[in-house]
Amino acid sequence: MLQNVMLQNDRKKDEDSPTKLFSRNTEDNLAYWFKENEYKTIKNHKYIEGRGEIDLLALKEKTLFIGEIKSTFYRSSVREIHMHFTEDSGIKKAISQLGKDINYLKANWKNIKELLETELEITDLKIVPLAVSSTLEEGQSKLIVNGYNGFIASSFDLKIILTNRKFYLLNFFEIAMSMKFNGSIPSEYLEVMTGLRNDMKTTLEINDILIDFIKQNSEKLDFSLWKKGNSLCSADDLCNALNMGSVWDFIKKNDNISMKNILIGDYTINYFE
Repeated sequence: MLQNVMLQNDRKKDEDSPTKLFSRNTEDNLAYWFKENEYKTIKNHKYIEGRGEIDLLALKEKTLFIGEIKSTFYRSSVREIHMHFTEDSGIKKAISQLGKDINYLKANWKNIKELLETELEITDLKIVPLAVSSTLEEGQSKLIVNGYNGFIASSFDLKIILTNRKFYLLNFFEIAMSMKFNGSIPSEYLEVMTGLRNDMKTTLEINDILIDFIKQNSEKLDFSLWKKGNSLCSADDLCNALNMGSVWDFIKKNDNISMKNILIGDYTINYFE
């Protein structure tokens, strides 16, 4: 609740304000993971004499993602839930801003394509608008901006997909202690767990071994969010995962062994380093 009050009261355009810092950290983090997957990126691109800004542009394979990132607060009351879906909410503002961003890009593509180091014309591109929330519970929803199909997603969703770390949503401690399996957990995984238990290893040792095992067998164990054979997240991989709601679908299928709580501080600071 203290965080909610702090974020709601902070309306000044101070670059050191909590919402600005939180949002800027999210932009930097997402830009980093797009670059790691060989997207050409631009972040914090200012226009209209400094009054407008595109938070993130990411180009790969003739697909241009346009991201507006809003540092929305965590809802803890009925009023806050209601306010989240009004015209003044962060996501509503992000969608409105995306429309302005697209119009700006069309009118100024000659300059933008130089920054993106591409010879492609904007008419050659598939444009995908992204309204990105800093909260975890935004889920994955579809939107249409200026006729272009896009998505509402949390930064958490995007980072899980861009890093292909779906298996990090599993509660390894719960798996190691209870040996309960369901959903998409394959038999090979159970065999590994049984062997580890028989070796009488500690829970921490099991966690380390499991993480290495899953990383090495991600495709075989159906933990990959990317197309088979891809070593980097393609534009199609990202669009397909968002369109299918792959992150939250995985949690639903594996509810009894999924993470029940994610510490916000750990998530925003250390989770994806």
